[in-house]
Amino acid sequence: MTKKKINFSSYIKLIDSTLRLASKESHTFYVNSYGKIFRTYKIKKTKRLSKKERQRIENERKEKEYQKGTFKKNMRALAILLVLGIFTGSGLGVWYFNSVLKSNVDYSAYKVEDYLPDYNSPFEKLGISSEEDKKNFVSIANDKQITPLSLSALDNFLLALYNAERATSYSAIGIGTVSTISPQSIYSAKYFDGETYTFESISVGLLQVATKDEVKKGENMVTINSGSSISQNDDGSMSASWKADQSITLESYKELTGNYPYTINPYIISDKTILNYDQITISSNEDQTYTFTFELHPIYSVLNYYKQVKRSGSLEADPVFTSVSQTITIDSEWNFLSFDTTEKYTAVKFSMGAKCTGSLHTELKFNF
Repeated sequence: MTKKKINFSSYIKLIDSTLRLASKESHTFYVNSYGKIFRTYKIKKTKRLSKKERQRIENERKEKEYQKGTFKKNMRALAILLVLGIFTGSGLGVWYFNSVLKSNVDYSAYKVEDYLPDYNSPFEKLGISSEEDKKNFVSIANDKQITPLSLSALDNFLLALYNAERATSYSAIGIGTVSTISPQSIYSAKYFDGETYTFESISVGLLQVATKDEVKKGENMVTINSGSSISQNDDGSMSASWKADQSITLESYKELTGNYPYTINPYIISDKTILNYDQITISSNEDQTYTFTFELHPIYSVLNYYKQVKRSGSLEADPVFTSVSQTITIDSEWNFLSFDTTEKYTAVKFSMGAKCTGSLHTELKFNF
């Protein structure tokens, strides 16, 4: 009787396969049996965090999902436009733009006149009725011991605006950013030297846009310049080489940009456009200045300004604002010192909609 030869290599393979199978089954068993317990523990552990911390984590999660969704949406929109352009010409591309990307706010449906402030109201509160007394309102207010703390934020704004519009010279220099798919640095400079009003607007980033508008005091024609060779300085200011492109009337310019070159503040600020009208507090600062913040209606306050944003960004549709906030600082004689503006809106560029957050710090000086 001969002994059957044992094939140990087959046993080894069999054992190895069994171990792998057992390992796989054990892993499945572990996940099925203990994974739920682990996840439950993890959730419970998260719940031990403070409410503020849990909200922060949730906000971060939503922000990541939003960014991911925005990117996918933009890429999908671009792909659709490319396909439509290649296979159907421009017809369906125009349809897609008008139905999906076009602004859903019809600014022309609102009358600017319905939202303007009563410019005489603060003077009436000071007991002033004549035009001559208006020019001396600071002295009259001081004699009556009236300070900015004695008036509403809107009254203070309108008095400072009256002073600014009567100034013999001024400068308003703004430096800021627009955060979007590709960040933009922005520079805004308004000057009046007693003879000529100048408004420079420069944006640098993925796009470079530079314009300079000039009009002489008392004249009706505005010279529009385009800029090239833009340079940025260490302090955030910018400069460009300017070339005159065309001249248009003041009214044509207002139709194009929403305001005149000499407009100090582009927003409509009134009791009809201020959302936090009854909650505004005026802060008295250590340097004898005063600060207050307006939360503005995202449609009524920008009925003029939206055109400026569309032009400065070379946008393909009217921007749609969701929030506008402006913090204003004045001195004790009702002169503007600074504007700190934050605005959120949706802009369409390259046939893609993008969420934008703009911030601009503007410093003002008068009668120098």
